[in-house]
Amino acid sequence: MHSPSTPANDEIIGTLPSHNGTLSKESIIAEPSKSRSHGLYISRKFNVLQPAIIIPFAILGLLIRLGLNSIQTFAGQQVFALVWPQFVGCMIMGALVATRDWIEKGFGLLDYKDKAKGHWLGPYFYVALSSGLCGSITTFSSWSVGTFVELINPARINRHPLQNILSALSEIAVTIAMSLVGLKFGKHLGQSLIKIVDDRMTPGEGPSFSEENLAAVLAEEDTNVMPGSTELAPSEVFTQMESPTDSSTQTETETQTSTQIQTYAQMQTPAQRSTAQSAAPKQEIIHIPSAPTLWTLHDWLFIVAGGALWLGVIFAAIWMPSASFRSWRHVAFACCFAPLGANLRWYMSRWNASSLRRFQFPLGTFAANILGSVILGAVVCMQHSVAIRGHSGAATACQVFGGLQDGLCGCLTTISTFTLELKTLPRKASYIYGITSVVVAQLVLLVILGSFVWTQSSIKDEQNGYLLSTCSM
Repeated sequence: MHSPSTPANDEIIGTLPSHNGTLSKESIIAEPSKSRSHGLYISRKFNVLQPAIIIPFAILGLLIRLGLNSIQTFAGQQVFALVWPQFVGCMIMGALVATRDWIEKGFGLLDYKDKAKGHWLGPYFYVALSSGLCGSITTFSSWSVGTFVELINPARINRHPLQNILSALSEIAVTIAMSLVGLKFGKHLGQSLIKIVDDRMTPGEGPSFSEENLAAVLAEEDTNVMPGSTELAPSEVFTQMESPTDSSTQTETETQTSTQIQTYAQMQTPAQRSTAQSAAPKQEIIHIPSAPTLWTLHDWLFIVAGGALWLGVIFAAIWMPSASFRSWRHVAFACCFAPLGANLRWYMSRWNASSLRRFQFPLGTFAANILGSVILGAVVCMQHSVAIRGHSGAATACQVFGGLQDGLCGCLTTISTFTLELKTLPRKASYIYGITSVVVAQLVLLVILGSFVWTQSSIKDEQNGYLLSTCSM
């Protein structure tokens, strides 16, 4: 049963947390039900178009991660190669968050009536860039496996057990530190870009606002949460949860808005305003929806292009020669699995809304990261299994395992959103979330990968499945 104000073909996805008591008006949603002040409904178009737009960005993010890993892997490297994809992904995420409002409103390039008619897809591309691109450049599962490998030392490097612990802690600390630095640096880049754009805009460009709707415009600039994600508005993402919001803060905000309106009203005398309005053509003040629900030709083009790209990489993986273990075919397989992992993570991120409001814990991101770590642990065990050694299809099996490792697990899990959540959650909730994510991932790897490694410990080195891996990791 749907309430009269709820579209029958829309899907409720939960509630979004809000520090100021209001829900985001910049979200990709249809009109919320008037009978539920916090319920959000997502149109059917969003469920079809958004995954299609994520596909190319997920593949691009995967290729960037593999490229950065390859560049950073060399003899005598000072830090592990994975740290640079984490840094770059978080840097792009910070820049996107800082420029989110600008991206969603069309970069100031499109006519406002076109956006109102549904021809602008800025909000969709913001989700594709943040969740698809940044989420695929960074990976939580490979980081977790790398930390676990340093902790248990399966390669039997001659060092003290305490040195194993220090090595694992170093990997954790360096990754989190570089991710936070990348996020902050990206924020600075985004703010600089917005400043450059604002400085180059000449007076009179863009829509003109009357005194009556100026308050609404100023209020909409500080909206916060996007459905299916925990990213916040540019002006508040790095400060929103650092201190609790109380009545005094709300009063200060209202006073500031009132002052801005009064300042605007005093910029011109009534006579000057009347003269300017009569001289300039009247511009209709309209409400601009962030994500239209009407289908357009652009929508179908994006859907067809995304599906064609996915089919293209699947056919490339099928037809590419597989004779060599060092074939590029594992990259083609990774591109096949990348959209699946990225879209699954995006879908699971819908759980963040209700869990953040109730427990201040992003359950969707947590579940995606742990699930990806579990799958990767099983894949690593199969890569080192003696069962495929000498088999006629060993090369193809290793390429598929590599695709699952880099594509599915790498894009299903993310450090960029994880770092953003650590930054925006209250301090206590941030520590709980971060420690829980790392500890649970290590525990599931202890059960899956640890049990496999330790069953090989009693075997001679020349027969040890882990030391004599059939597939290179």
